[in-house]
Amino acid sequence: MLLCRWTLCATDRCFQRELLVPFFRAAKVLPVERGAGMFQAGLAAAEERLRAGDWVHIFPEGTRSRDGKMGPVRKGVGRLVAACGEADPLIVPFVHSGMQQILPKGSLLPKTSREVKVLVGEPIEVSDLLAASQQQEWSEDQLYSRIANRIGKRMAALKAQLDGAPLDASLQDSMQQQALEQGLDLYDPVDNLYRAQTLWERVSFQMQHREWAVQGVAAAKAKLEAAAASLKRSASSTGLSRMVPSSSG
Repeated sequence: MLLCRWTLCATDRCFQRELLVPFFRAAKVLPVERGAGMFQAGLAAAEERLRAGDWVHIFPEGTRSRDGKMGPVRKGVGRLVAACGEADPLIVPFVHSGMQQILPKGSLLPKTSREVKVLVGEPIEVSDLLAASQQQEWSEDQLYSRIANRIGKRMAALKAQLDGAPLDASLQDSMQQQALEQGLDLYDPVDNLYRAQTLWERVSFQMQHREWAVQGVAAAKAKLEAAAASLKRSASSTGLSRMVPSSSG
């Protein structure tokens, strides 16, 4: 059986041009809006996919690196893992190096004759966090933060191993803690320059595709909500056990 992953992509990237929307939908890409937080239709659809036992591939930093360095893992990753429910989540981390040379941020066309290195790590165990959350009655925010923190530490160590560089644990911990305190979700802007670029992309998108932006997104949201409701009814009626997908970065 051929497994095909689901993934997330910001609407101002993958869904900016109406002609390409069918392609991304066929490729199992779920639209998410930057800065809209963790409670939005795209992430809700990803949660349903996880509960259904599908593989969801995400980039836990929420954006591409400008310099190839590993950024903090967003709290929204913790929410997606926790959304797996009673099943034991399988989180498979992998990191890469060299993609920033092939497709730098802002580039439209990839460059050739470049090398990319990929390193896949051991699955990240979080069942103890999920159990402690139940026993100690953690808030949802505490659970999401602790899951994201553990994933962030493992990802940083894996990236240092791939690059053959020493791991600055104190710096990574500081970055991770700052990200969690700021409550960054998967697609929040991380600096003023990026915030300005994102704002212009939204305005440009609405100017070029005003009708689609208003009607198409609303229709897509309605379909996602209907699909989510259908999945819940199906799950409650069948009672089937679920396999939980991997998360990656």
